[in-house]
Amino acid sequence: MPSQKFRANPAYLQLATIAENCMQWFKKLLPINWQHNAMQTLRHKLIHHGASVSFKKQICTLRLNASYRYKTEVEAIYQNLTQEIEFAKLAKHQALDKFRK
Repeated sequence: MPSQKFRANPAYLQLATIAENCMQWFKKLLPINWQHNAMQTLRHKLIHHGASVSFKKQICTLRLNASYRYKTEVEAIYQNLTQEIEFAKLAKHQALDKFRK
């Protein structure tokens, strides 16, 4: 454990568990042939390539360079993420409707 203080260690372990769960959830959004990659490899493929970020009216937009090697993969990840968000919204509304009845 990273600390000599007894109470700090459970907090560290909890944060490490949350980080691992987020990483595993993110990997489910990836194309199947990318899911076996380590996070370091994914970070290199997804982040260390050219893109521009712009903000207009408090909306963040990521624009990939035309020559970006993994553009189709990133678009597939975005599509999967959009579907997950829509599914979560639908499940939330269904749960609220069930609760109101």
